[in-house]
Amino acid sequence: MDSNTSVAIMFSSAFSAAAFIVNFLLDYRLKSKLLRSGLMDTEILKLIDQVSADSRRKVLKWALLVFFGGLGLIVLQYFRYELNDPLPYGIEAIFISAGLFVYYLLLSRKTINN
Repeated sequence: MDSNTSVAIMFSSAFSAAAFIVNFLLDYRLKSKLLRSGLMDTEILKLIDQVSADSRRKVLKWALLVFFGGLGLIVLQYFRYELNDPLPYGIEAIFISAGLFVYYLLLSRKTINN
């Protein structure tokens, strides 16, 4: 692994960890303020759960897009192409589209089950 790849992995890991910690702290702060104000009832709990389910769907979407985009870049390593060739763009678009399609299938299957 070259130094650029390791720097990119370290940067993305640090960013992801920081985003997770900030999200956790803000969620905790919101819930504690709601508890202290006495506004906590079943409707608000359902709303908070719905918002967290929406955020989980967004995370799933981006995780699938990044995963399939990475797979597309890995596949591109095995093809030979010229500098101005449109082949890499097409392959990457196909893989990203496949990621969105998998997300759509998972979401539609979950909607049908509910």
